[in-house]
Amino acid sequence: QGVQAITQFLLIPKPSARNNSVSRFRQGSSTNKYSEDDNDSRTSSFVSFAANSGIVFSISNDVQLILEGNFDRFPGNIPAAQEVCKKLEVVLRLISDMKCNKETAVHFGERVEDIVRTIAAPSDSIMAVFAAINTPLDYKNILSFHLSNFNAKLKEVVAYLESQTKSGWLMESLKRGNENLKSRLSTLDLEMITIVNLMMKALNMDSNMMFQKKDYDVAIDVKRSLEALGGAVAVFGDSVKEKAFARLIQSDGIEVR
Repeated sequence: QGVQAITQFLLIPKPSARNNSVSRFRQGSSTNKYSEDDNDSRTSSFVSFAANSGIVFSISNDVQLILEGNFDRFPGNIPAAQEVCKKLEVVLRLISDMKCNKETAVHFGERVEDIVRTIAAPSDSIMAVFAAINTPLDYKNILSFHLSNFNAKLKEVVAYLESQTKSGWLMESLKRGNENLKSRLSTLDLEMITIVNLMMKALNMDSNMMFQKKDYDVAIDVKRSLEALGGAVAVFGDSVKEKAFARLIQSDGIEVR
């Protein structure tokens, strides 16, 4: 019923609006090109609509600076630290490339950014605390162990996000529904923060800094959304419903078309 109510709301034409209240949300770029027959005005107008209406995740400046330099100064010459840095960069890039459920992408991206800050920010981070310890060798093996485990977990995150950004993501979502997205992101989130919390605990950092479990109930079920609009055949034959479907699942629209 909730999906149907939202769907009916989206079918009502509304003037465009720009959301500037949240710094990490930005309007989708209109620079994407989509080549189609010049006579197919319905397709070109649909793609133009979709390209300009989406919300996408954008990496924060401070996080970008941390990834560009701070991991290079990670004390103890721990190889896993550099690998973690590379993986975190890939994860954030993939999050910004997610093809739908972009609000969910923002929530997950913000979590990963907080993890980056916690590990390697200039102050009050795992790196900073480790550097200030008088006998760092006592902690090097512990951190190396946890960073290696974190690197392995990030490989799983990368593999999953790649499935959400590659061509064909929509067909896969229609096959399995998006309960998988909610549960998978929640699980990956919990597994990541558990390792980061263990690193903070090993360094006797403030318990108030520990990460708490986060759910991703904001994720939209693509399959149910399509069914609420009457199914694939009904949507394909109706440009208004196509636009509503793209807006509902927060998609850039090209694969929907």
